[in-house]
Amino acid sequence: MVSSDSLFHALPKVLQTIIDEAFIATGPPRPSTSGGSNGDGGGFLLEDNEPEGPDHIPLDLIPAALQRLDLPPDDPEVLAVFRNAASGWTSSSLDSHGLSHAQETYVGRDDWRSVCAVLLESRAADFANGKSLSTSSHSPRVLGDDGDDEDASMTDDYVEDSQSDLEQEDSDEEYQDDAGMRSSRRRRNRTATTGSRRSLSPPARLSEKKPGQPTSRQRQTCLNTFSLFFPEIPSQGLGKLKITVADIQRVATLLGEKLKAEEMLEMLEMFSTSPDKSMDFDDFTRMMIVAKLA
Repeated sequence: MVSSDSLFHALPKVLQTIIDEAFIATGPPRPSTSGGSNGDGGGFLLEDNEPEGPDHIPLDLIPAALQRLDLPPDDPEVLAVFRNAASGWTSSSLDSHGLSHAQETYVGRDDWRSVCAVLLESRAADFANGKSLSTSSHSPRVLGDDGDDEDASMTDDYVEDSQSDLEQEDSDEEYQDDAGMRSSRRRRNRTATTGSRRSLSPPARLSEKKPGQPTSRQRQTCLNTFSLFFPEIPSQGLGKLKITVADIQRVATLLGEKLKAEEMLEMLEMFSTSPDKSMDFDDFTRMMIVAKLA
């Protein structure tokens, strides 16, 4: 990862800060050390250019950190790079840092910077011109059967305060997320069903987490996956459709997946906002984001 270190420092300062903030916000707080600052303001001070927060975060938190940068959280190639980078950092080697968790592996801040610098290099010019991670106020929309745009905005429950620390809305200029679109082409039909299964593990933990307002890339990814349940329906007609147990069972059968009826019902009950426990597109989007599939 050392070869990419100079690439990180060549990025606009605002983008460097956003990359660091995503790492800090996702990871555990840096443990305090004895002999630190006292109540009178004395003690040791961090260098001005040294960001606060942890020096390492658990590998299993990397998908959540990627989401904060509006990067696909389940890209197998990207996760493989982080997995390789984490091979040298285990719980035993980090015991002195107060990060001891049984058999966990960790990703260091330098490796995080290096990988993200490569992933976000194509956006550097946009940030130099004052743009932000926020894509566009014109998010992809699901069209109703009558041809009118359905309301694609998410409810207030989608808004997560920590997201606002990392990105600002730029409602005047449209930002094209080419990297995200390239990654979305890897998703096949299997995502629709295996993603549903992943969202069930465990239900209590997932239901406690409210996703932030979906970005343009996330909504497009979710729309592509949602449409797999209705292959014969054009995108203009998806807005009024809902996923039921029968739809999940049909897709699971086509893909050779074995899903128990209680698993399917549990998933629908967890994310559905409809009295009949079916999932509309907004419900499905929330499930995809919580399950780190978008």
